[in-house]
Order: sequence, then C-alpha cells, then structure tokens
Amino acid sequence: MKGCKLPSKIDPVVGYSSLYGRPAPNDTVWHNQEWAFRMYGPLSRFTLFKAWYYDGEWHDPGELKGLQTWYGHGAEQYTHADRLLVGARRPHVPRNFTLYRDEVLVRAELEWDTIMRWANFTSSQGRWFAWGFPNVTGVTKAAVQAPAGAYIAAFRGFEGKPLPKHLGGYKKRYIAQLGFVWAKHDCSGASTVVTESAALPASSSSSTSTSQQSAAQPRPAKQAAAAAAKAAP
Repeated sequence: MKGCKLPSKIDPVVGYSSLYGRPAPNDTVWHNQEWAFRMYGPLSRFTLFKAWYYDGEWHDPGELKGLQTWYGHGAEQYTHADRLLVGARRPHVPRNFTLYRDEVLVRAELEWDTIMRWANFTSSQGRWFAWGFPNVTGVTKAAVQAPAGAYIAAFRGFEGKPLPKHLGGYKKRYIAQLGFVWAKHDCSGASTVVTESAALPASSSSSTSTSQQSAAQPRPAKQAAAAAAKAAP
C-alpha cells in the first residue's frame, strides 16, 4: 500500500475471521499458524493441493486437499513442514504461488459442501491465486475481504485427525474449515521500511505490537536539566 511500510512480523494483529467449511468436530483437530507469522514474518509463498482420486476411490469432481505455507521472505525450505501444512500434501496435485516482498493477500473466496472444493486468494496488487474445483453443484460459497488496511497474516482452522495405524496412520488428511488472522500495515507515513532483520517478535504476554511503541524515549527531567546547564556558556 502506498505510504505504508513493508508488511512485517511486528504488524499488529487486529482480528480473526470466521471459519469457512463444513464442521466435523469428532474428526478434526485445531490448526493455527499465527506463531509462524510472529516468528518469521508475513506469508511469502504457499502451495494448494487438489485431488480427484485417492483412498482407492473417485471423489467426483474433486477436492481441495491441502494448503502448505511459508512465512518470511527467503524461507525457501520446509522448515516446519507438517506444522505449516493444513490438510494433506501427498499424493495430490500441487500448484505453487509466490508473493512479492510488498504483496499481501487481502481477499479469499472459498467453496465447499461436505468437503472443501476450491479456494481463490486475491493479493494487494490485484493478482489472484486459485486451485481446486470451482462451481460444484450445491456448494456453499464465501467471499471474505480483509478489514480496511489489513491483510491475511496467517491461516487457522480445522483439519482431519490423524488416522490410527491400522487404518494407514496418515498424519494429515483434509481441510475441514479455514479461517484467517488479520494484521494491519504500519501506514504512519514514515519513509523507512521495517525489514525482517529489524523486526522484533511480539511479546507472548501482550497483544500490543512493538511497532506501536516509540523507539526514542524521553530523558528524565533531572538529566535533561543537567545536560542543558553543562552546555550553557
């Protein structure tokens, strides 16, 4: 955004979206990636996985099976592979997406019925990133816009529980519900940009971002007076 600093891990979190998808409380576990945003920085790239044949069966016309994410620009490896995977990755069909350093996701569209079918994410630069199976008959559709000045800082939601060993023991299975963590740009008009090396993680005991605190602290009155007297002719 014009007049704003680059998105940073010290950008304050300003809210959370609803969860979108079919609830399955007896077969799912909670998944939250906000920690990765705070540790590494904004979303830099992600992969969506789709499939129409798995578990020895056809799932017509197909399913959006998984979402793999990377946080912090320059993080080009699976540093926390399964921890940053919502749903399943293998043996499904991937599509990779990479964000520019000054680009963030500001809108999401999701479609689901009994399973997640399709997702499309729109960036602050007008690019869109879609994968899956759109417009399946009978699906529920949702379009989610980030609050003014905010962006998708991280993903959260529910994914399928790991299967027991006698059923295959898969650690990751499917996306049940998906939601978003909203963070807000620093648009104070300052010309300097907050880089990843300069950013500090937010304290776990407070929701207030360090970006809201002034770096220049006023000197105590006595010290200021003494300094002024010393400088006088």
